[in-house]
Amino acid sequence: MRLPNGYGSVTKLSGKRRKPYIARITTGSEYDPVKDDYVQKRAVLGYYAKKSEALEALAQYSKSPYSILESTMTVKELWDSIKNNVDASENRKVVYDRVFNKYMINLHDMKIRDVKTKHLQQVLDDCDKGYSTKTNIRVVMNHIFRYAAQNDLVEKNYTDYVKFEQEQTILQREIFTDDEIKDMWKKSDLDEYALAIILLHQGMRIKEFMDLSPEDINLEDRTITIRQAKNKYSERTIPINDAVFDLVARFKDHPLTLTRPQYYHFSKKILGHTPYDTRHTFATKCTSLQIQPVIIQRLMGHKPDSLLENVYVHLSMKELSDAINQVRF
Repeated sequence: MRLPNGYGSVTKLSGKRRKPYIARITTGSEYDPVKDDYVQKRAVLGYYAKKSEALEALAQYSKSPYSILESTMTVKELWDSIKNNVDASENRKVVYDRVFNKYMINLHDMKIRDVKTKHLQQVLDDCDKGYSTKTNIRVVMNHIFRYAAQNDLVEKNYTDYVKFEQEQTILQREIFTDDEIKDMWKKSDLDEYALAIILLHQGMRIKEFMDLSPEDINLEDRTITIRQAKNKYSERTIPINDAVFDLVARFKDHPLTLTRPQYYHFSKKILGHTPYDTRHTFATKCTSLQIQPVIIQRLMGHKPDSLLENVYVHLSMKELSDAINQVRF
């Protein structure tokens, strides 16, 4: 059967091959000075075990043409081409790239068009890490295959069909007691205790505070600007709680020399709490004071619960300041 002009061609290669049929398409023409004529430029669509499979590939391409260059890209090549443009903070992009290179290595050399749900599922099934890591893996997969589907490199976003345990293990969090905090105030001349007290009154993540530069602490406006955060909702400017203003000012003059591992060790061994317990204590205190949830979310860097709160509610710094200054321990 003769194929239409410009449709492409199927040829059987010589020798014993697992996939002897090659499907090629015409991508244009170029001048050949030897022949003194224009000749067709062709590109390989793929290799197939049966002629019918090669013809089907031509039919699919004819129905929905795609970029041959992109369609032959490996998963790693595609990720490298889009990773800097994903909608995430710079820190989060680093996390995603690390996850891709550590846990998705079996996909790296596969052509994007050859990857199916079973391959993605295998990556998650083989991962022995927890919910958070698997969630990041799935996010990376979704970035890759959403782009591929939107650009007709694959038929659909196969990430939609990947399954893993959705229920996150609930960690037992213990909020700080009033007596514990009172004892910490007595030792607030030490950086470790001062940092814990600040976190209790500001609701910040430990990493957010430790990543601050002196320029992020504005003593004149009495604000802290968090620039290095996990997402766009976490990038925020919040008021400094009057109760810890002097402690925050102290750290502006001489930034922390304490490392995160050192503080984690101190927090667990000396205080008997994880560093994240300060955020739970802050949120619990705000709730007991009946502070509006949208204000608590804005202070803590969480995504608001509704479109109304996320888009249409605009909070002034005075409203945030009035709320955070109610938090006293």
